[in-house]
Amino acid sequence: MARILVIDDDRNFRHLVAVALRPAGHQVLEAGSARDAEAVLARERADLVLVDGLLPDADGSRWIGERRKTLGAPFIFVSAFWKGIRDARQLHADVKPAGFLRKPATAEQILGEVQKVLGNSSLGALSAADLDELEAMRIAYTASIPGRLKEIHLGLAQVRRRARDPVLFAETRRHVHEVAGTAGSFGFDAVSEICAKLEQALLAWRSRYDDMAWAAVVVEERALVRWEEHWRRDESVPGSPRQAASGLA
Repeated sequence: MARILVIDDDRNFRHLVAVALRPAGHQVLEAGSARDAEAVLARERADLVLVDGLLPDADGSRWIGERRKTLGAPFIFVSAFWKGIRDARQLHADVKPAGFLRKPATAEQILGEVQKVLGNSSLGALSAADLDELEAMRIAYTASIPGRLKEIHLGLAQVRRRARDPVLFAETRRHVHEVAGTAGSFGFDAVSEICAKLEQALLAWRSRYDDMAWAAVVVEERALVRWEEHWRRDESVPGSPRQAASGLA
């Protein structure tokens, strides 16, 4: 059994990791920020650390660089943003993580990467209780989608009006980033991909602040609206799988 610290401000992802690692008997420590992680590490020893690339108070890759020599534990870099081959090469050159998890990730992918880094080939299987917990998480996440998308739309409208407000931009990006990184873990791959593209468009716009760059943001937001409209239509069909899972059929 290993002690594994998960540093990610998305509670859904931290919960997913905790459930995913149960078959291997690992103890999971949680931190929602770099500051929280330092507090945990001051009182607990970690055998492995999972670090999200975008933390509310730090850049995950920089944090790894600063703590690598003093921590004495391997790192798995977790990201919904670094996706292409070029990104992967840059990541391994700059950060040199022991492993890499690309969000959205399934419970099986999380356990597989952790066991690989720890040098353990045993994966184990989720128990019936674990599977029930994952299903409950999926149902809860499904119910949260309208609120999450509303936060994104409101944030985008405010960012457009207050273009150079760094706090507002960071908060809006965080909402987009969370959906990009976690929705696919609960079966919503399409909205996860749309939000990943939306995050890319937002970052490109921030570097230029012009109408052409914002037009790319609008394109992805419209794709998000179309996805939501399609999803709501499916949800309203009596006897649909989503209704049945939610106990609404």
